Amino acid sequence: MKNYRIPTGYVYILILSVILVLISCGSEEEITWINTYGEAYSCGRAVVQTLDKGYAAVGDVYNDSTEIRSVLLIRVDENGGLLWENTLGAGYGYDLKETADGGFILTGQTPVSEHDDDILLIKTDSDGDIEWQKTFGRTNNDYANSVCQTNDGGYVLMGTSATTFPEFDYDIIMIRTDASGNAYWQRLYNVDVIDVGYEVRQTEDGGFITVGLSGEMSVGSTILTKTNEDGYIEWTQVIDDPPTICRSVCECPDGGYLMAGEQNNDCCCLKFDSQGDQLWAEFYPHRFPEVQAVDQSHDDGYIFVGTSDYGRILLLKIDDDGSMDWEVEFSEGTECFDVKATSDGGYILVGNAWQGMILIKTNSHGEVVSSED
Repeated sequence: MKNYRIPTGYVYILILSVILVLISCGSEEEITWINTYGEAYSCGRAVVQTLDKGYAAVGDVYNDSTEIRSVLLIRVDENGGLLWENTLGAGYGYDLKETADGGFILTGQTPVSEHDDDILLIKTDSDGDIEWQKTFGRTNNDYANSVCQTNDGGYVLMGTSATTFPEFDYDIIMIRTDASGNAYWQRLYNVDVIDVGYEVRQTEDGGFITVGLSGEMSVGSTILTKTNEDGYIEWTQVIDDPPTICRSVCECPDGGYLMAGEQNNDCCCLKFDSQGDQLWAEFYPHRFPEVQAVDQSHDDGYIFVGTSDYGRILLLKIDDDGSMDWEVEFSEGTECFDVKATSDGGYILVGNAWQGMILIKTNSHGEVVSSED
């Protein structure tokens, strides 16, 4: 029997071909685009990547003829092509998550009388059709800024509840529901006359981390609170010297927490350990007058968005120690309210433009690359 020897050069080519195939199979092409949706008065407030690698966004749209704002829910494919858009009744949509069954849970507020809005919770199917909706509230204005699906298939939402009209006293409110939207507990948290709840996320231990604001917006204090699964406070950190405004929080891989916001007209990020002790604070001078959202990036750093003092969208990337990696500015939009890391290593942003709701899909460096480049 003859032994055939394969030339060394062919072996190298074969190995290289296998490596290239494995690399191409294990990564996604970074698709980028910028699109606007809805009418000129459409606002985008929150965005998620869907299981099919497309995107869904929630906000609201104004109808000139009725002079009423309605909740607006849209779904697009991975290239930004509109699949459908639904209006879901009078009100405002502030937050959105995809649910385990492929549908969506969204929250915001809806009017019930001239001086009274209630918290709105809507569950839709994958086509954006309403499966059920619930309202929650006391005697005056109530609204929810944040919602997430809990590990038992139910939901938790966080926002603000006002008590009396016209002398409002605002409390932070957190509500936990079952899978059908029926509340089985409700908690009120009061620090000052004005308390606003911005975001809630479920933590690895089954409890919740929340961020809110206490006091007047210009001189307010940020409240970072960790609760157990029943909404009872385990610890609270108040950041008030100097006045600090943070609207978003995320849990870190090490079990700690990171908030993004503003302090002394500068953008800031504050890192805390799992017990609420501050580890570090980093500042990025004159980056944003309003920081709206933070999310973890694929390299264990963080990405956050805001709006500049001259009306442009800004996207900033930092590493896990808070050092800035890069920043990108977009003139196409006027406000940005949410950002999420995407499965291809890039980012999806939602906000407002003169033409309507804007979605911006970037690559891993925050860039939108033209097909001609």
